[in-house]
Amino acid sequence: MMRLFGVGLLVGCCGLLFVHSLWSVLSLWVIAATFLFFLFGCFLSKHYRVLATLWLGICIGICWSQYRADVALSSRLPVVEEALLIRVEAKVCSLVKHYPKLSSFELCVIDWLSEPLPIKKLRVRWYHPDDELEVGETAEFLLKIKTPLGRMNPGATDEERWRLLAGLDAEGYVRDIKLRRPPVLSLLSVRAEWVSFIERLTIHSEFQGWHLALVVGERHGLKSAEKERLKHSGTAHLIAISGLHVGLIYGWSFLVFSTLWRLLPGRWLIWPAHSVAMCISLLLAGLYAWSAGLSLPTQRAMIALSLWVIVQMLGLQWSLSRLLAVTVSLLLLWEPMSVMSESFWLSLVAVSLIFLCLALFKLRGWRFWLLLQAVMSLVMSLFAALLFGELSINAFLSNIIAIPLVSMVLLPSEMITVLVACLQESWGMSLLVVNDVIIEGLNGYLRQMNQWIPAYSLSVAQSIGIGVVALLLLGWWTRKIPVAFALITSLVIGLGGWSWQQSQDKGFSLHVLDVGQGLAVVGISSELVFVYDTGDASAHWSAAQKYLLPFLRSRGVSHIDFLFISHRDRDHRGGLQVLLDSFSVGRIIEGEQSELLNAEPCEGELNGDNIQLSWRQMPAQSRNNASCLLKVSVAERQWLLTGDIERPAEKYFLHHFADWIRADVLLVPHHGSATSSMSAFIEAVAPEWAIVSSGYANRFKLPNKKVMERYRQNGVKTLNTWRNGMISIKIDEKGSILIGTHRTESQNFWNHSMVSSN
Repeated sequence: MMRLFGVGLLVGCCGLLFVHSLWSVLSLWVIAATFLFFLFGCFLSKHYRVLATLWLGICIGICWSQYRADVALSSRLPVVEEALLIRVEAKVCSLVKHYPKLSSFELCVIDWLSEPLPIKKLRVRWYHPDDELEVGETAEFLLKIKTPLGRMNPGATDEERWRLLAGLDAEGYVRDIKLRRPPVLSLLSVRAEWVSFIERLTIHSEFQGWHLALVVGERHGLKSAEKERLKHSGTAHLIAISGLHVGLIYGWSFLVFSTLWRLLPGRWLIWPAHSVAMCISLLLAGLYAWSAGLSLPTQRAMIALSLWVIVQMLGLQWSLSRLLAVTVSLLLLWEPMSVMSESFWLSLVAVSLIFLCLALFKLRGWRFWLLLQAVMSLVMSLFAALLFGELSINAFLSNIIAIPLVSMVLLPSEMITVLVACLQESWGMSLLVVNDVIIEGLNGYLRQMNQWIPAYSLSVAQSIGIGVVALLLLGWWTRKIPVAFALITSLVIGLGGWSWQQSQDKGFSLHVLDVGQGLAVVGISSELVFVYDTGDASAHWSAAQKYLLPFLRSRGVSHIDFLFISHRDRDHRGGLQVLLDSFSVGRIIEGEQSELLNAEPCEGELNGDNIQLSWRQMPAQSRNNASCLLKVSVAERQWLLTGDIERPAEKYFLHHFADWIRADVLLVPHHGSATSSMSAFIEAVAPEWAIVSSGYANRFKLPNKKVMERYRQNGVKTLNTWRNGMISIKIDEKGSILIGTHRTESQNFWNHSMVSSN
C-alpha cells in the first residue's frame, strides 16, 4: 500500500507541471469529496482499497502542492510598469557576493517603513558600496524594486520558476542604508564566518572556485571556462553539492568511525559499532549539508539518510521498493514543489537506478560498483539530455575517471585539508597544494575529452528520440515492459516528435529574443541561419551565454551563415566572442569596424532561392547612426532590422532608399527611444507589426510612451519582448504572417501572465 500511496503522491504533485493556473478552492474541495466517497466504498468491498490508496496519494499530492504553490505566489510582487521606491527594515539573510563595483545579497523583510507590500524576501544589488554588509545585519534600506520577471526564451532556464522555488518575491537595488545594527549570533552568521575562513584558506589557489564548491557549496567562484568544461563533459554534478556528496560524507564517516569504535576497549562495545557509526555519520553529514547552505538537494539527502538510519536502527525488514516509496513520499510532503526542479528528478532517477541494480544484479564488491557506474553514466547522460537539451557523448569516459577521483580521493582530501586547517591554517594551505594537483589533472583530462568528443546539442525532436531509445533500453533491460508495447510507444512518440520538428522547420521564421535591454535576433530558414546582434554582456554575465546559445542549440543549429553586428554598443555586440567561440560562422558584417579581421562592411545582398537579404548603412557615421540595417524578403513579405538608428539616419534612408525601407515587420529603432521613429519614417516603412526589444522597467524608461503612441496612430500593432518574451514571426506556405510569443506559448502557473502590448 505504501508503494501505491507514494506513486499517487508523486502523480498528484506532478500536476503542478501541467496546469496554467492554480485550481480554485472549490475544485480542491471536489477532489477531497470524491476521495471521501471512494473511501466509503472501501468499507463495502476490499477490491477498492488498492485504488483508494492510490487515489488518497493523488488527492493529497494535488491539494498539498497546490496549497504550497498558492502560498509562494501570494507573496510575489505583481507586475508593475515601473520600479517602486520603498523603505523597509530588513535583515541580510544570505551570503554577500562581491563583484566588481557591486555587491549582491538577499534581504528578509522585518517591517515596512513605507506602504506595505506582500513580499517577504528579495534579492538586491548595491552598486559602488561604500562599506561591507555582514550576514544577519539589520538596517533601514531605501530600495528601488520591481517584479521578479524572468526573460522567456526557448531552450533557456525558466527564470520565473527558479525564482519562485528560491522564494524570491522581488528584486531591485539599494539607494540608501541607515541605522545599521550588528548581526546577532545565528547559524547563518556562523556559516558566513565558515565560508570566509575557506575563502582565506584558498585565496592563493588557482582553483579556489572548486574548493568553495566542494566544501561550502558556493559555485560563484568557478570560472566561465570551468563551468562550460564541466557542462560539456557531463560532470557538472560533481561540483554541485547534492545527495551524492552528502552520501559520500556519510559513507566515509561510517567506515572510519565503525573501524575506530571496534578498536576501543571492550567496555565501550556495549553499544554496537554500526549503530554508533551511523549516528555519528548522520551528524557529520548534517554538518556538511549545513556547510553547503542547506540547499533543497541537501535537505532531500538528509531526509533520505535519516530514514535509512531509522530503518537500520529499528531493524525493519523493508524491501528496496518500499524504502524508495517512503523516501519519495517524505520528500514530497516536505516540499511538494520539488517536482518543478530538475535536481529532484535527477536525484530520483539516480536513487531508483541504484535500487534497480541492487535488485537485478547479484554482483557485489568492485564489480558491482563498476557496473553501477557504467549504468549510471549511460542512463543519467540520456536523462540529462532530455532535461537540458545537450548530450555529452563523452560523459561515460569522463565520469568513469571523474567520479572515483572526486568521490574516493578529492572530496576526502578536501575534508582532511579543512580539518587540518582548523588546527593550523598554514598546514592546511600546504595540503591544499595536493588537492590543486588533483584538480589540475582532472581539468586536463576533461579538457582533452571535450576536444576529442565534443558535446552534441539536441533539437527537440532529437531529445524525443533520446527518450525513445531510453524506453527501448528500459524494456529490454528489465524485461518487464513487453517489447511490442515499447516498440509501438516509441514509434508513436518518435513520429510525433519528427512531425512536430518538421512543422517547425517549414518556411522562414525570425525570432526576436528576450535578452533584456539589448538586442539579439535569429533568422532560420531551410537555406540559411543568420544572427543579428548578440545582446549585452558584463564581466560576470552574458545574454548570449544565457539566452542566445541555448535557443540556437534547441533548434539544432550548428553553423551560422551570416552574423550581423549592427554597431559597437555593448548591448548589441556584448556576446560576440561567446558566439564565435561556440559556433562556426560563415560571414561577419559589421556596422562599425572593429578588431575582427574578417569582418565585412555593411553593404551587400544575398539572393537565395526562397530568401533575399540586403544590408546597408548611412555612410561616414559612428555609434548609433552607423547601425547596419538588414532587410529580409521572403514570399513577398519584408522585415526591416534597424539597430539603433536615430533621426539623422532615418532621414538619410527616407531621402535615398524610401522604397527599400518599406516592410511588413519593423524592428523599432533604438529600442523605442524618443531620438528615433519619426512619423515620416513610420509612414514610409508602413509596417503591419512593430517589435520592440527592451528590458523590463529599464533605467532608460524605454520604449518611450509618445513613440509607441505614434505607432498606434499609424495603425501599427506593437509587441515588446519584456512583456511577451521571445517574439517569433513566421511565414507559412501561403505567405501569411504568423506571430507567436513565448510567454503565451509556454504559460505555466508560475509565469506572469502576458500583459497587453505597449
